[in-house]
Amino acid sequence: MLEKIQIEPRLFCKDQDLTYDRYVEPRYLLVGGTGFLGKHLCEAISRTNCVATTISRNPDVGFIKEYASSIHSLSTKGFEPGFLEEQIQASSHVIFTAGSGNPVSMSTSKESPSTGTILLRHITDLILDAHTPPHLIYISSGGQIYGKIPERPVSETAETNPITVYGREKLACEILLNHLSTSEGLKSTILRLANPVGRWQFDGKYGLVSKAVKAAHCGETLNIFGRGQNVRDYFDADEFSEFLLKIIDEGRLKSGTYNIGSGLGHTETSIIKMVESVTGHSIKTATCPKRDFDLPYSVLDFDKAKIGLGWEPKVSVFSMISKLSKLIN
Repeated sequence: MLEKIQIEPRLFCKDQDLTYDRYVEPRYLLVGGTGFLGKHLCEAISRTNCVATTISRNPDVGFIKEYASSIHSLSTKGFEPGFLEEQIQASSHVIFTAGSGNPVSMSTSKESPSTGTILLRHITDLILDAHTPPHLIYISSGGQIYGKIPERPVSETAETNPITVYGREKLACEILLNHLSTSEGLKSTILRLANPVGRWQFDGKYGLVSKAVKAAHCGETLNIFGRGQNVRDYFDADEFSEFLLKIIDEGRLKSGTYNIGSGLGHTETSIIKMVESVTGHSIKTATCPKRDFDLPYSVLDFDKAKIGLGWEPKVSVFSMISKLSKLIN
């Protein structure tokens, strides 16, 4: 049985903005909060005085205890009736990072994109029924949403054409949120992320930069699919997490859809060369057949986020590699 936490009433400033509510102190509910990006967000929140709860199917209790002990971690299994409603009532912001897989695991799936949308629909129903509905931040996928694009940074106005079940599920969730924002007044922000880089990818099954750093230090073989010329856009997961919490705390979070990336493209081959340069170790690679779902080019134009939210990444890929290299040592 889950242990309940005492929920205090939220406080509001009287000088509320017309676009968003200003809370005296943000209170977060992270859905899927112990996945890769969720862990970076949990760490960032734990460095503040904010109250936060994370729910997921399989919570990483060890991580929470060691790196984010101020955050309440709960499993979605065995909720008592009304318990999730209480969590949403007590939150100022719901950050939805949950998903039913990743582009690799869902690349050949024949399932319809339903799992993520069903969970999100349930959460949005509870948000809209709340006395003071919290603001929903939905973490989407930049590359997977747009699909194959011309070789130039893509903006939010481009056509969406996902080629994987993962991408189609993300798009279905975005369509749901846009519909509810228009018809029901849901306050939501959709963030289409490029490729975040961070230490909590070391034990994962994806993340080229972290895999390359680990291969360099541990002497592992790095699989490269195709010629190593696929172009990707990378940003630092810690920088993004701090940025998101900062604009929420300062009342600068706005509704809408925004690309989050660096606007710069790097091939697999160039990433490997940078990792070898930083670590001083050569990387053993194995050439594997090209995968149908691998996009040849995926770089995001983040001008809208720069103007509207103040997103302007400062951490270079070289610096990300250096940070990961120090951590793995």
